[in-house]
Amino acid sequence: MRISTSLISQLGINSILDQQSKLSKTQLQLATGKRILTPSDDPTGQTRLLDIRQSLETNKQYQDNIDTVRSRLTLEEATLTGVSDLLQRVSELAVQGVNDTQSAETRRGIEAEVRQLLGELLSLANKKNANGEHLFGGDIVNSLPFSGNENTGGFAYNGDTGQRTIQISETRRIADGDPGESVFGAVGGGASVFEVLFDFANDMNTNAPDPAAIDEIHQVLSGILEVRAGVGARLNALERQKEVNADFILDAQTAKSAVEDLDYAEATGRFNLESVALQAAQQAYIKVQGLSLFNFL
Repeated sequence: MRISTSLISQLGINSILDQQSKLSKTQLQLATGKRILTPSDDPTGQTRLLDIRQSLETNKQYQDNIDTVRSRLTLEEATLTGVSDLLQRVSELAVQGVNDTQSAETRRGIEAEVRQLLGELLSLANKKNANGEHLFGGDIVNSLPFSGNENTGGFAYNGDTGQRTIQISETRRIADGDPGESVFGAVGGGASVFEVLFDFANDMNTNAPDPAAIDEIHQVLSGILEVRAGVGARLNALERQKEVNADFILDAQTAKSAVEDLDYAEATGRFNLESVALQAAQQAYIKVQGLSLFNFL
């Protein structure tokens, strides 16, 4: 079989190009630190990487969701702390107000403070978060949840009973707030928190103390403390879930690294061998190109 000069030349060029391609790929691997540059490098590994990356993105979103819920619940907890402190003061005033030693004048002084506190309570109940959404409106976040006036009454809840839940793990959702009706609504099927305070203020105004007001105020305070406890429990649950998600993310990143990261020692050794092979191919091509029958005549 005769081999033409052009074929010999083409084979030499192909050998050089093949070595250059291998060397170039190794150089790129060393530059990026990645073993898999294209899906064809490792189809199975690439499929595994896609799954791991998707899982990582999903769990990072869960972490972002947790931060969002935690911010909202922290604000709600702080607001409810203010509400419970306010009601604690009203409770103290109620004990004073029903005391027989009080006069009509001193009771009107108590009335004035209670109405002031009632105005503050309405303000807290209509509080907004950083996004301008009302905390206690349920799903109706852009309208004032509570209407009414500390002097004239007419209290009403204008929100709904909706409670938004947000995904914090693959199998778990958590509420990021509480509708106002469940926080400030009817006590034991009776009056709302606002109405209890309003009625007590009216009793003080007319100098007609009702000892039952003490129990009613204690009851609404107990209800607020119960809601606070629920918010605190959710905040604790968020912290625990965040730790679980963080552990999962760390494991996934470790698995991702094991699949795609380059073994620098192996790659460096391979780079040196491929460099030598390319040089050898180039030198062989030059020598073959220089061969001629006239060299032997």
